[in-house]
Amino acid sequence: MSAAKRSLIGMVAVIGVLLSAYMIAGALVVDKVLVVVNDEVITQREFDRAFISIKKNIESRYSGVELDEQLDAAEENVLDELIKTKLAVSVAKKEKLEIDEAEVKRRVGTLRSYYKDEGDFLRSLSDKGTNLTEL
Repeated sequence: MSAAKRSLIGMVAVIGVLLSAYMIAGALVVDKVLVVVNDEVITQREFDRAFISIKKNIESRYSGVELDEQLDAAEENVLDELIKTKLAVSVAKKEKLEIDEAEVKRRVGTLRSYYKDEGDFLRSLSDKGTNLTEL
């Protein structure tokens, strides 16, 4: 095999390795931390789940500059609410408060009762970026 051919094969191999590494690195998804509240973290994924249904609603009602303004305000409100929730969780942990599972089940049951069937309930949760186990 000629030196030129070996050189070409070597370059192709190096390019293949680099492309593979690039694709693997691109496949890694790291959840970005937006805010840390005491020891509680608000991630990009958590924010996105809370914001998705609000965003859809706003996008269906506004356009142009007004859409941008409404989305900016909604983003700020969602983040504020997430921060308040994390503060409450932090206080609850500090005070060693416990969750009453019966109360959680009762409240989930109340939420379910607003829908005609289980499928509608689960679709609504999904539309809001959540699911039954995350409630």
